[in-house]
Amino acid sequence: MSNNITSQPSAYRIYKIDLALPQTKLISHIQEILNETQSHKATVMNENFWNWQYVNTPGKHSCVYVAEMNDQIVGYYHVPIYEGKIAGQDGLIAMIQDVAIHPAARGKGLFTKLATYANQDIDTQKIEACYTFPNHKSIHTFLKYNDYTIIDVLKSYILWIDTRILLRKKLKIPLINDALGYILNLFLKIPQKQKTESIQEIENFDTSVERLYQTYLQQYSNYVIRNVEYLTWRYKMRPYSTYFTLGYYEANNLTAVAIFKIDTMFKVPVLLLMDYAFTDIKHFFELIQHAPTISQKYSAGEKVAFIFAAMCDKHFIGQKKPFFFLPVPKWMNPRKLHLLTRPVQNSHYDIIKDSQKWFVTLGDWDVF
Repeated sequence: MSNNITSQPSAYRIYKIDLALPQTKLISHIQEILNETQSHKATVMNENFWNWQYVNTPGKHSCVYVAEMNDQIVGYYHVPIYEGKIAGQDGLIAMIQDVAIHPAARGKGLFTKLATYANQDIDTQKIEACYTFPNHKSIHTFLKYNDYTIIDVLKSYILWIDTRILLRKKLKIPLINDALGYILNLFLKIPQKQKTESIQEIENFDTSVERLYQTYLQQYSNYVIRNVEYLTWRYKMRPYSTYFTLGYYEANNLTAVAIFKIDTMFKVPVLLLMDYAFTDIKHFFELIQHAPTISQKYSAGEKVAFIFAAMCDKHFIGQKKPFFFLPVPKWMNPRKLHLLTRPVQNSHYDIIKDSQKWFVTLGDWDVF
C-alpha cells in the first residue's frame, strides 16, 4: 500500500491505495469488516473478485481509500470510475460503490473524515460527476458533509410469473396454495409466453448490442456507457455470478436486448432484470415473457416466481402499464434504492441533478 496523499493527523491515518501493488493484506481486512457487518459480499470477496471489481475494470481506473488504526484497516471507501455521458458529452463518472466502517471504530466520526478525504481527492481528477446508492446508515453523511443530492428513488416493479411458487413457500398448505395461486394468477393477468423464433440467447456481446444501446440511450443525458467492453466485463467476467442475455431479432436486426440474473427474494427463486435496451417495446416485452423459460437452463430446472426490476428510466416508467409489471409500494420494498449524485464539474449542475436525464438500472447498483 502506498500513501499517495498526505494523511490527516489523528489516531488513525487515512490514505489512498496504490492499486498497482498486491493487496492481500487489505483484502483480508476487508473480509473481516464484511463478516462483522454481515455483508452479502463476505462470501465472495477474495483476490479474484477484488481484481475484477477494482483493478480490471474497463477503464482500468478506480480509487480506493482506507482508514487504518493500529496496522488494521477499519474503514474503506471504494470508487470505480467509468466512461459515461454527462449532459450528453463524453466524461468520466465515479460510482461510490462500497463503503464501510468496522463496528469497533464507529461513533468516532471516522466515516465522515474518510468520505471527505475521498471526495477531495476525486475533485482533483477529471471526473464530471459521482453517483451512489447509500444505505440508511451512511446516507446522512453523503447528504450533510459531501454535497450529494437525492435525485430519485429507483422505481421498483414485479412481474409475476407464478404466485404459487411463493405461496408454497410461505403457506405450505398444498391445496390452498395452488387454488389461491391460480386465482391470483388470473387476477394479475399473468401473460403467457408466445412462440417465436426471433428470440435468441446472446452468448457474447458484439457491436449490434452496442449500437442498440447507443440508440436507446440517445434520449438521456447522464449514464454509464454500455459498450462491448463494459458489458463483457460487467456480465461475462464477474466472478460467482451467472447472467444470461436475450436478444430479439427482426430480419437479422437486433431490436431488443435484456440481461437477467437468477437470484433469491423472499426465499424463492426470482429473475432480476439487470439491464436492457430496445427500439421496439413489443419485442422487449416478448423477451421478458420468454426469460423464465430460458432461466431454467441455469437453475437446474427450478422455476422463478417473478421478475424484479428497478430503474431510473423515464421511458420505461412513462408507460401506462409497463409490460404487466406492477409497481412495488415503498412500504413493501426491503431496501429503497436512493440515487444520489454530486457534480464535480459545476458547468452541468442542473442537468446532473435532474433525475429525468439519467438512465440507471440494477446493473449500476452492484449489490446483487
